Amino acid sequence: MMSARLMVCCLVCLAGSTALARSVQPEGPARDPAEGPAAKPALVLPPDPTYPVGGVAVRAMSVEAAAEPSPVLRLTLRLREFEKLSGNAAVDYLRAAAIVDSRSDQANRVSDLARVASDPAHHAEIRDLLKVHLDPAWPVLQEAARRDQTQWASPPTRLDYLLPDLARYRQLTRLLRLRAAYMIATGRHDDAFETARVMIEMGRRVGQGPTLIDRLVGVAIVASGLETLMELSTSPGAPNLYWALTDLPSPVVDMTEAIRLELGFIDRAVPELREIESGRLSPESALTVWTRISDVYTEALPDADKGSRRQEARLGLGVMNAMLFPEAARWMQSTGKTPEQVAALPVSYVTLRYAIASYRERNDRLLAAASLPPAQARAILDSTVQPASSRANLLAGLSDILQPALGRTISSHQQIARQVAMLRTVELLRLHAASTGSLPATLEEIRVAPIPENPETGRPFDYVLKDGVGIITAIASDTHPPGAPAGEKDTRPPLSEMRVTLRPKP
Repeated sequence: MMSARLMVCCLVCLAGSTALARSVQPEGPARDPAEGPAAKPALVLPPDPTYPVGGVAVRAMSVEAAAEPSPVLRLTLRLREFEKLSGNAAVDYLRAAAIVDSRSDQANRVSDLARVASDPAHHAEIRDLLKVHLDPAWPVLQEAARRDQTQWASPPTRLDYLLPDLARYRQLTRLLRLRAAYMIATGRHDDAFETARVMIEMGRRVGQGPTLIDRLVGVAIVASGLETLMELSTSPGAPNLYWALTDLPSPVVDMTEAIRLELGFIDRAVPELREIESGRLSPESALTVWTRISDVYTEALPDADKGSRRQEARLGLGVMNAMLFPEAARWMQSTGKTPEQVAALPVSYVTLRYAIASYRERNDRLLAAASLPPAQARAILDSTVQPASSRANLLAGLSDILQPALGRTISSHQQIARQVAMLRTVELLRLHAASTGSLPATLEEIRVAPIPENPETGRPFDYVLKDGVGIITAIASDTHPPGAPAGEKDTRPPLSEMRVTLRPKP
């Protein structure tokens, strides 16, 4: 069973969301509008730079040696204090998203043009497209990136809550990726870096929203910005990004508060749970509370005819309570009630108190795990499975709807942290090559800067130099043999690899 909300989470991770950048005057001569639309050359798309090899995601990167900039933070991904403006960035981002054309035909063309931006034959079309579709939103986005606060709406009380104008946010990200690709193709490295910087800043701000969807959208934006930095790193004459990436706040998007807010959703949607527990509502009110839980549950279902589903769920409450009562009665007796006292209470009250107690036990365990490192939190999440006997009650079912989104949130957090650390390692290889003229045989040879660690293991990535190719391998903590020494290699497949070759400068 999948809610509309969870389906949106999946779409967000595949597509990305919003971003921003500084306005740049188009290059080249302007066309005469009387000439009509410019002809659109056929697009021959290059192969994807990331490809699977035996189930491993491999990224090939051909780079040049590059020393650190001077000063080292001439390029920075962190907003400086003197750049900040007073105001709420959330309002600016909503305004910018409303400007963007989200038509699917335009979206596909934008994405394809970003992949062929290195071909000058497409530059005129790219300039025209950015001028029409991105420039009107730039002044708003420029200010949003510098705001000193970001205040989104209050946490929702409906599971089918969706971000407004999601398609427009996705299209805005595509346009900014296109702008960055064009800047890289025309050798304007600082402008490409600035595009990536404001995209990442945007992702961090969207990731401060009140729901897991907001966090996942933010992660998708950050991923787009990091992908731009990877493309920049491989371009001729690219600056070294090691210290810029090191200065990036960690975590880039903090998932802890989102998980806590998400786990508090049921209490926000059904505040009567606390009133039943505290005694402010009488036992006779329990059936009314079960009806409210039933309504919230059906709101989360993807079916179009929610009215009929709501009626079916309400009619099924009697059957549910009858099935749940024996187990609930045993639990209530374990709390000190006699069988006679339990029998005198409404069946719906006994089952509701039991369902709430089971929910609290599970929810508190997940809340406690939220502050753990992602790999450890994920292990607890995977082990927190509803007993088969508990799945008959709607409160447990409502909790089950949330759990897949929690797992995706933790995985997204891990992927971003790993992506940053691997790119930092690539930039460290470029630093080393600038001082020695070659890639190192081992990471231990490097003395120019600290070696990044795999955030999932707390150790440097596995690295080997083979036939002139530096291979950086990421192994997840849950695939490393338990209790194995830090230096022991894992024979199981890695999550991803970066294969780095050093090319001479032109």
